[in-house]
Amino acid sequence: MTNTTLTPRLIEAVEALAGNLLASAPFAAFDQAYARFEADPQASGLMRSLNQAQANLRVRQGNGGLSQADISHFRTLQAEAQANRLIMDYIEAQNNVVTSLRAVSYTHLRAHETVLDLVCRLLLEKKTSKKKNTITNRYRQEHI
Repeated sequence: MTNTTLTPRLIEAVEALAGNLLASAPFAAFDQAYARFEADPQASGLMRSLNQAQANLRVRQGNGGLSQADISHFRTLQAEAQANRLIMDYIEAQNNVVTSLRAVSYTHLRAHETVLDLVCRLLLEKKTSKKKNTITNRYRQEHI
């Protein structure tokens, strides 16, 4: 196992990034949606019931004891959850945070890319592209 020490500059950059992410619009919207969701006993209870029903389905499916009634019960709970505005707002806020994190991660990594990283990435992309072209050409020769 390699013992890696983080530099103070890197720690500061990570803390700044985390602070900026938590202050961003997607995270603020998520916090608000989560608070509304948790404050509503019907919405949070419905999600707990749905999660439990899903876990039960997996167990019963693994044991070979899954019935149509189990599936119908799960689908009923699923429909109720989809009709609940608080649950759907919460899910949408989660998805927006995930999308935001993917964009930040990609941009952040590219911003700190060294010349060596850039060369390695470009060589890998070129190799991958060449391999895809070879496979595509071979398929065309065999099937066209």
